Amino acid sequence: MEHPNITTSAEASMLEKHRKLLVPSLDLTPSGSLQYQTDYDVERMRERRISFIRHRLAMASHKVHRDHDQAISHEQ
Repeated sequence: MEHPNITTSAEASMLEKHRKLLVPSLDLTPSGSLQYQTDYDVERMRERRISFIRHRLAMASHKVHRDHDQAISHEQ
């Protein structure tokens, strides 16, 4: 397609008419290096959350055992 020396609104209209239509994606999963980085970040956040939960459960378990031992020692 040859471009004329003078730009006209007709040329702009023709170019707009022949634009490639955007097709919506059915999933929002990124691809390439962005997918790698996203997966890495998600895994890191998951591991941090697991570590946080395990730590909190261990603290609660320790407190329950300590309180239980303390209650038994006061009964005797």
